[in-house]
Amino acid sequence: MEAQTENKMGTMPVNKLLVNISLPMVISMLVQALYNIVDSIFVAQIDEYALTAVSLAFPLQNFMIAVAAGTGVGVNALLSKRLGEKRFEEVDKPAPVSKLTHAVQSAPLNAASVQTHRKIREAEQDNTGLESAHRLEEAAEGG
Repeated sequence: MEAQTENKMGTMPVNKLLVNISLPMVISMLVQALYNIVDSIFVAQIDEYALTAVSLAFPLQNFMIAVAAGTGVGVNALLSKRLGEKRFEEVDKPAPVSKLTHAVQSAPLNAASVQTHRKIREAEQDNTGLESAHRLEEAAEGG
């Protein structure tokens, strides 16, 4: 049987490991922040209400990411502990629990999201009717 190779967490120099692990997360956060800035610029051209909606959604989006990242960090800490203790047979055990935790954490956020989308859709349909009525009124007055 082949000998199990050591994890890079135990063999790589700390500075190189820190850059190796943190750089993808830093890039990810930077891309998300830039996406929100660019999104705000384009949405602001529509009207102030659209910009308000995007501005209100940004903290909620960050909260959802924080919950997911926090769960991931906790599971990673548990896995790292087991790898460090050389308990390789127990490494896969947290996976089902983390999936269940994710489902429990995301259910209220998904329910709130569905309800919010429903309200937005209703408001959009009401506004579409008003816009059509205004256009008909303008057309009747003009000609």
